[in-house]
Amino acid sequence: MAKNWNCTDCGILIWNRYKHCKSCSHKGQRNIHFGGRAQISGKDNPNWRGGISKDKYTYYFKKTLSKLVRSIIPKCQECYIKTDLVAHHIDYDKLNNTTQNLITLCRSCNAKVNFNRELHKTNLAYKREHNFLII
Repeated sequence: MAKNWNCTDCGILIWNRYKHCKSCSHKGQRNIHFGGRAQISGKDNPNWRGGISKDKYTYYFKKTLSKLVRSIIPKCQECYIKTDLVAHHIDYDKLNNTTQNLITLCRSCNAKVNFNRELHKTNLAYKREHNFLII
């Protein structure tokens, strides 16, 4: 027979082995992915880049250029799969839409290259400049 538990924040009866009920977990009081701390957003987050994620892509990039790059380079240039591709700006500047600055990545690899940006920027630029693209 299962044991009943009480949420340590609000005290309501819960039927699982966790310490907190679903509503208390989602309120930001606890976050199991960050060791029990609430998520840090804005300037206090260690990944803050001065608000550049708020910049908008150009209309030309969204409507035309993104589709064109994905059709010319139909594989992710990190893991070489052909599905769920996005066009990625090598220098992370959303306004620099030159063809030498664009490369295709899958959504998973695109998320990974946002960390340690300088390393990925150098590696992707080298692949693009020396035509080491896998097509």
